[in-house]
Amino acid sequence: MAEQHVFGYGSLSSYGPAGRSARPRTCRLRDHRRTWNVAMDNTVDVPHYKHYLSDDGASRPAVFVTFLNVLATPGSAVNGVLLPVGDGELRALDRRERSYERVDVTELLDARPGGRVWCYTGGAAARERFERGLARGTALVDARYRDAVRAGFAALGAEALAEFDASTDAPRCPIEPLRRVDLP
Repeated sequence: MAEQHVFGYGSLSSYGPAGRSARPRTCRLRDHRRTWNVAMDNTVDVPHYKHYLSDDGASRPAVFVTFLNVLATPGSAVNGVLLPVGDGELRALDRRERSYERVDVTELLDARPGGRVWCYTGGAAARERFERGLARGTALVDARYRDAVRAGFAALGAEALAEFDASTDAPRCPIEPLRRVDLP
């Protein structure tokens, strides 16, 4: 089996199987910028996925929950981590990252770990859901997701967090705390 990695630029920056103790290797993805433009429709249940409740748990808001993405942007770069993955982990990530497409970014990294490097980029349907939610005024970022991503970069050091902030567009929608519910 050839060596392979995933470039984590958002929530995957702190992903890893239990017991993985090695600090992830950091690197940069050239000619990309981080932005908030991938969304899920919180009114639709997808088996083995998730939905969100209001912060108090009293309701399930009819919103488009928005997540990070990377977009091709010549001259820009985003920092992230390289996560070594086996075939089983990659299949699990494909299921987890169902709003994204896995693409080969090996040649766009400033580090060469050996083997292929994958990155999850927002799929067309997920980007369209965000635009629909934005137009309706119902797109929002879960504050807990944003905070968890920032905490993942903070764990890599103050410079990594500062670079994350500098290479990430501000959300074009509100940020509110939600409660995630994982579905069977």
